[in-house]
Amino acid sequence: MEKEKILGFDVCVNSENELISELFKDYNNNIQNVIINVNPEIVINNYEDKKLVSDFNSQKFQIPDGIGIVYASKINKGKIKKRIAGIDFMKRLCEESIKYNSRVFLYGTQQDVLEKAKIEIENNYKGINIVGICNGFTDEDVVVERIKETKPDILFVGTGSPKQEKFILNNKDRLSTVKILMPVGRKL
Repeated sequence: MEKEKILGFDVCVNSENELISELFKDYNNNIQNVIINVNPEIVINNYEDKKLVSDFNSQKFQIPDGIGIVYASKINKGKIKKRIAGIDFMKRLCEESIKYNSRVFLYGTQQDVLEKAKIEIENNYKGINIVGICNGFTDEDVVVERIKETKPDILFVGTGSPKQEKFILNNKDRLSTVKILMPVGRKL
């Protein structure tokens, strides 16, 4: 992955198609990956948090989630040409999950919103295999156990930033069989 720095944060310069292709090569080889959405809010709110920046930068995939990231790249004569919105990347992962018969887990937000999101995703992506959901107000250890019990390949976490990223980074080793972990914002 080719990357450039925006206020200390690594950001992939690759196209969405290149990122998806590389991600699913790793998926096929049982390599776990965390997707980091780098947007202006995350950068501005966290650039002084050296541990968080280091944790984000240690991941293979950081997508340019925000037009402000594209503009920052242009100002610095960088190579990022196009924004890759986290929600659009999630949609691509949902599409790909069907091809791979992946098991998907949704964690975050309020129970009623989560249940509606599950139904909407299932309606939009016929054949998607959502194996579990858990609301964002559940004890972290309970969430981890529920995820482990359902054995998903892909985990979407929607508890707001940086809480969702910290949940993923703090628990990815405990969730070692999950191949793709991605934060998706406040609401799924």
